[in-house]
Amino acid sequence: EYNATKAVTTIALDAKYICLDGKIVEGSITLQPYCSIILIKYSTPTAINSLTKAGKMLARVFPNPVTNELMIEIEDSAGMAGFEIIDSSGRSVLKGSVNEKTTVNLTNFSSGLYLLKVVKGNSSALKKIIKI
Repeated sequence: EYNATKAVTTIALDAKYICLDGKIVEGSITLQPYCSIILIKYSTPTAINSLTKAGKMLARVFPNPVTNELMIEIEDSAGMAGFEIIDSSGRSVLKGSVNEKTTVNLTNFSSGLYLLKVVKGNSSALKKIIKI
C-alpha cells in the first residue's frame, strides 16, 4: 500500500496481514503522507508449503509463518538437498543440508521476511518464509 497524498490515510484490512518486520496487523492501518507499507496476507502457522520446480515437488516447508523451528522435508528421499536462508537485504544468513527431514532453528533470527532456497541436483526452488 502507498499513501500518495499529503494527508494521513487509514486503510481498512479484510484479514490479518504481516509486515516485513514480522508485526501482525488487522482491522486497519494508518499511513503517513507519502509513505508505503508492504503487507503479506497472514496464514495460520500450521500451513504446509510445497517447493516445486517444473511441477515436481522438491520439499515441504512448515510452519509458515514460523516462530522458532522450521521443518524442511525432502519429497524424494534418495539423496541430499541443500538449503539457504536469505534475508530481506539479499544476504545469506544460514546454509545447510537436508536428508529427508531437517529442523532448522530460527529462534535467534529477527522477525521479518526471508527467502528459503532449496537445491537438489540441478533443481532449485525459492519460498518466502515469514519469521514472527
